[in-house]
Amino acid sequence: MNNMNTLSRRLADKYHMSVNDAKFMIKTVLTVVEDTIVEDGLMLQNFGTFNIVHQNTRLVRNPKTKEELMMQPRDTIRFSPGKRMKEKLNNKT
Repeated sequence: MNNMNTLSRRLADKYHMSVNDAKFMIKTVLTVVEDTIVEDGLMLQNFGTFNIVHQNTRLVRNPKTKEELMMQPRDTIRFSPGKRMKEKLNNKT
């Protein structure tokens, strides 16, 4: 799995910029993406959709101790890949 350093190097190489400039650009874009998702979700054509999903209180079990606990309600993010992303995933060689 790639991380921020790998992504920064790839962006820097592709667009002939410093790794630090690439890292700054990525962090800036991710901040805007985070803020947008929190406001109302985000749909990026051909890439995918980030939706906020509310999870109600539910009973969960610790698999190690078998102890049952009540999970508090919370919001989480669900990603659904777009058509082109699905095609790339399924046609990689």
